[in-house]
Amino acid sequence: MHICFISHSGSQYGAELALLELLQGLTKLGVECLVFVPKKGSLFIELDRLEIEWRQCVILHR
Repeated sequence: MHICFISHSGSQYGAELALLELLQGLTKLGVECLVFVPKKGSLFIELDRLEIEWRQCVILHR
């Protein structure tokens, strides 16, 4: 199974920490995850450490 996530931030605060915890649990179950992040930050480092695939993208706000 493959699941894509979109983070609104590249930092590590409440929502991002919850996302990291979810990603860790899913990868332990064999789920392949991809995370789109709007800008570089500490979240990238943690995703790399956990060997979770990520891509930087532009998120447009209205």
